[in-house]
Amino acid sequence: MAPGEGVASHADSESCAAVREAGGLRSLLRRGIVQMIPRLRDEIRRNPFVWVIVCLCAIHYVAQLVKGPIRMHDIEVDYTAAQHLLTGGPIYFQPFGLESGLYKYSPFALFLLVPLACLPLVVAKTAHFLVTVALIVVTTLALERFLSETFFAGQRARATPIQLLSTLVVVVLYERELGLGNHTVMLLGMILWSLELILAGMEYRAGALLGLAMLIKPHFLVLIPLLILRRRVKTLVGLAACVCAGVVVPTVVLGVARSAALHADWVQTMIAHNARIAADVNTIEGLLLRAAGTGAPGDAGAGHALGVIGAAAVAVWLFVALNQRRERTAGTDPAREPLATRAFALEYFVLVALVPNLVVTDSEHFLWSLPVVMFLVGFLVYEHRGGPLLPAWSVVIFFLFGCDWYEVWGRRLSMWIEASGALGLANVLILLTAALVFSTHDWNLAWQARPAESSSCR
Repeated sequence: MAPGEGVASHADSESCAAVREAGGLRSLLRRGIVQMIPRLRDEIRRNPFVWVIVCLCAIHYVAQLVKGPIRMHDIEVDYTAAQHLLTGGPIYFQPFGLESGLYKYSPFALFLLVPLACLPLVVAKTAHFLVTVALIVVTTLALERFLSETFFAGQRARATPIQLLSTLVVVVLYERELGLGNHTVMLLGMILWSLELILAGMEYRAGALLGLAMLIKPHFLVLIPLLILRRRVKTLVGLAACVCAGVVVPTVVLGVARSAALHADWVQTMIAHNARIAADVNTIEGLLLRAAGTGAPGDAGAGHALGVIGAAAVAVWLFVALNQRRERTAGTDPAREPLATRAFALEYFVLVALVPNLVVTDSEHFLWSLPVVMFLVGFLVYEHRGGPLLPAWSVVIFFLFGCDWYEVWGRRLSMWIEASGALGLANVLILLTAALVFSTHDWNLAWQARPAESSSCR
């Protein structure tokens, strides 16, 4: 043992105990939110992960320039729709750019896109690319830190490998996100931030942020049953207030008639987009129909789709109920962090990650599974003490999740992988694995003092 090593380890143990006695994880998260910007700024300067991502994104951008004009079709759709808002032109059911380039966000989201519409298109695309790269970096760093503090006793000794390995699993989806100009990473950051605010006791703010995300993507409505089950009343109040404001703003600015027409068109667009949910290769319904030998299904009917979504809802409810039962039977020693905090965090992430399996959406929205992927990677690094079965299984499902790489396999094999629904199946397997791992692990031990590999109790 090196001189002072035992003293440092003892100090770390006392520091962790002090954190628990001073309010535990909620206090830790509250202080973490206040200190997030300076800590992230320091980590950005010294973390190799940041420079790896920046270099790869720069190479991607240059490659796009060499091929020709920057594509980013999604941001072009949003850009044109925002211009139509300013000029009074049609917005919904109007293809912008590609034949499938329909605007699908809410009328309120148009107001958020107006600043982009005031720029030249190429400048808007470049600005969106740079912001997305920054969000990839910041969200990954913040997510790894959050998972470490929530599940792994604040261990950061292997933070960079965890960040790199998790990014490797989803790198194909990042490439599509940057190439299309979508807003998936921004929404993931909002979802993570709202969860941190909830756990830090700032629930009204969390609800408002979550409501803003729902105004952009109503798919996050899946979180409302969880908030009800977990009795997050203040979060629900903040959410409802924000959503109401998101309906009122277009009405005040555009007038009652045009606002009502835009909202009606938006609802019809969402219904039409999900009308053939069974034909989507990555939805649970599509996977089940293929497993039953129906081939490439058409429209199996709304009742069938609602039945599948209902079954998924029951499965999630059972997971939550089992967690709550486990919490009631757990020890009440104040030196132990509440199991409910960790359970709620994982339930929250699982529901968000499940969205692309329930509705018709683009493949890059599976980026919302990054928190669950990183949870499993962190668990394997810090907590797993068993045999090789879980690591081997994780490699298989992670490969299945991120294997649709056109540049590696070529057009024919890549199209076959995409048509097989491998991404959707792998996502379901990842979520089930994470739920099983969480349910069978003794998380009270995760807050006991660690060996010297734990750099701090941050």
